[in-house]
Amino acid sequence: MGEISEFLSRGKTPVYTKESQYPVLAQKCNQWDSIRLDKVLFLDPNSLSKWTNEYHLQHEDIVINSTGTGTIGRVGIFDIGILGKYPFIVPDSHISIVRCYKAYIYQKYIYAIFTSEHLQNKINKAATGSTNQKELPKNILIEFFLPLPPLAEQKRIVAKIEELFAQLDFITTTLTK
Repeated sequence: MGEISEFLSRGKTPVYTKESQYPVLAQKCNQWDSIRLDKVLFLDPNSLSKWTNEYHLQHEDIVINSTGTGTIGRVGIFDIGILGKYPFIVPDSHISIVRCYKAYIYQKYIYAIFTSEHLQNKINKAATGSTNQKELPKNILIEFFLPLPPLAEQKRIVAKIEELFAQLDFITTTLTK
């Protein structure tokens, strides 16, 4: 991961405020089905300088819950469209950001790999710390090896996955009627 990532880091510990101007992405916002801002807390503007621009989430950044039994390894792909009125969002210290070089890496492919059972098992085995406070340190994440076909093949794989999940959704919907 370290060789294919333009930016790979854990977030920072925020100082919160009631002023709803700068949202902070926390684990409870990163759910398996989507990233949601309905439970978001907000960053104190006086501590804004702590987060340089590289920490502002970009479209299709991969975000990974990096702390806690039961939540560690939960992966999301950030869609800038959810920001609405907010200028940006930053991750707290329990979230890791993976931003790969887009000229060579299709972020949706990396997302598909991270959500696979194989990599989820690897994340859980690599986690360090006590039973209830498992951590996925940045240095472990950087060392993950991923299968990396050419960019066109990455896109083809993602298209096939999306096609199969659409068929699965159709079948599930049909059977539950």
